Amino acid sequence: MVVLVVTVLALLCTAINGRPDGQLGFRLPGMSEAGGWINDMPGTDHGSSFSRNGTFGIAGKQRMYLMEDAWVHDWFGAKYHIFNLLGKTVSYTVDLSQMPCGVAACLYFVANRKPGPGSNYCDIQPDYGGCFEIDLMEANSVAYEASLHTELGTRTAFDGTCNMNGCAVNIGRYPFTKSGVHTGKLYGPGADVINTKRPFQVEASVSKDGYMTVILLQGAQRLPFYNRTSADNSPGLSPGSAMHHAWYPEPGGIHKGEADKVVKAMQDGVRLVASVWTASDTSWLDGTGCDGQPHGNILDSKFSISDLRIFDTVPVAANAPEHAQDVSTTRPAKKNDKPAKNKTKPGLLPPGTPTNGTKMPGGWECFTKAQLDEAALKAGEKAKRSAEISMQRKLLEQHADLASLAGRHLELQRQYYNLQQQVGGTEGSIARQLLSGLGFLSLVALLGGVVAALRRNRSQQTACSCPAVSVSAREISSNDTYRNPEVDEGPEVILLQPERLQTTV
Repeated sequence: MVVLVVTVLALLCTAINGRPDGQLGFRLPGMSEAGGWINDMPGTDHGSSFSRNGTFGIAGKQRMYLMEDAWVHDWFGAKYHIFNLLGKTVSYTVDLSQMPCGVAACLYFVANRKPGPGSNYCDIQPDYGGCFEIDLMEANSVAYEASLHTELGTRTAFDGTCNMNGCAVNIGRYPFTKSGVHTGKLYGPGADVINTKRPFQVEASVSKDGYMTVILLQGAQRLPFYNRTSADNSPGLSPGSAMHHAWYPEPGGIHKGEADKVVKAMQDGVRLVASVWTASDTSWLDGTGCDGQPHGNILDSKFSISDLRIFDTVPVAANAPEHAQDVSTTRPAKKNDKPAKNKTKPGLLPPGTPTNGTKMPGGWECFTKAQLDEAALKAGEKAKRSAEISMQRKLLEQHADLASLAGRHLELQRQYYNLQQQVGGTEGSIARQLLSGLGFLSLVALLGGVVAALRRNRSQQTACSCPAVSVSAREISSNDTYRNPEVDEGPEVILLQPERLQTTV
């Protein structure tokens, strides 16, 4: 009997952990003095959680829940703090500087299920019940993802529903955004916008019609992250395709049917969970961010959240001016930038920021939907310019290819002309040889005629007993013509004699 009692007490102490870590150090408005966190991580390789002075967090592998009473004796008497986030904003400051590659720090809400005998934990994974899950943060120092899982549905299918694969937005999985911005410049250690070496703020709002919006902020920087149009349920890109941002698919957004499921889940109530976990493959989260870096050790990981507040989303002022500073425009971080003091509110800028927004109590400024639409328009124009530059680059590459083909064409023409000249030269040589042969034959015929004429002349002189006539070659110039007046037949013969010779006819 004693052994049985000791065993039951040991199981209860294991199931409800956290008292040594000061879990009473955190409460939200409306919670009792006993409110706080309770741990529940299966296995024995887990780490610990802490909650002190309004800050809570996890060191190592752990999972913790926000409870109405952190000092209950068993799960049957436990009661989760239940939320309805419709029309609400969740704001907090997070420090992820000690979260390495391959390890994920998470803050999320899941469907409400009454505890007992254990925590009755559930999430979208089939092994854990496949229930509603809305992830404000699955992140480490090099990557950040927000996602929505309305129900298990078609599980791993990519059909546009927010199923097990979810409707997600990620920074760190791929090297670029859809508009061509390098993700390492937007988020990560030393990044220009969200430098994870320092704490930054997260604002997550759920509209009354069930659409989530997530914005990351740090100092004067503002990074719009998740909304109803940027979320997507589509298969991942291959490593080759990921290097060409123009090939990234257009996000499908959140369908109204999925938003209606969010409304239903919020009306039923959701519970808040924080956890740290790891897996052998986390490329879905930090594939590019962790490129070349070793997988981190979860036992050395640690993250903390402070200044967690949940409040009604501030409505947009109807009389705000039409033009104000584009709060979504970012500038490179400067060395003298100081971290914000965790005073950020949704849709607002810290006091002292030079804008033309409507003044609100406490020195804050509120912006209209038209102003935010203007910021989105500028972002769209920037994306358009990036696409035009990409198209110009492709056109230049095509022109270079055409120039190369033209050069090749000219080279082929030159070779063709050379071949024609070689063929023409051969034909000309043959023609010259034929003409030379014909000329030789004509000369032979001419000489034959001369000889025949001389013979006739001699025979005629012999018959007439004509005296011989001696003609000196010197008496005949090169321009004189010797003609026998008695010979009327045959061609006229012109003999040009050499100077040293005498010719006797």
